[in-house]
Amino acid sequence: MKEFLIKEDVFGVYCRVYIGRCKKYQAAFWKRYRVEKDDETGYAGGCTMVTLKSGAVEGIIWMPKFDRNNDRNLDTLSHECNHLALNIATRAGFLPKSFDTQEPVVYLQGYFFKQALRKLRK
Repeated sequence: MKEFLIKEDVFGVYCRVYIGRCKKYQAAFWKRYRVEKDDETGYAGGCTMVTLKSGAVEGIIWMPKFDRNNDRNLDTLSHECNHLALNIATRAGFLPKSFDTQEPVVYLQGYFFKQALRKLRK
C-alpha cells in the first residue's frame, strides 16, 4: 500500500492518496479515521471526504493500482481529482454556477492531479 499526503495552501485543503488493494485500503482507512469504508473491490478508484476531530476536512483518493504508462490509470487519477475538487467546492460554497466561476475548481483539480502524479512517478 502506497500512501501520501498532498497539502494545498490556497484553500488549506489536504488530500491523502492511497494506492493498493481494496482490503488494505479499507484497513488503513479504518485505522486512520475510525470509519468503515464500503467495499469498492472492482472499482477503478474512489474519492471521499472526511471531517477530522479538529474540524479540518481531508480529501481521500484511492486507486487499486497505478501505472504511469497506462492511460486508463491517468484517466482515473484525473477523474478522482475532479471529484475531489468538486467536493471541496461544494463544502466551501464556491461550486461553479457559470463559465466565469469555474477557475477555483479547475485550479484545485489541476493542482491535486499534478501533485499526485509527481509523487506517483517517484
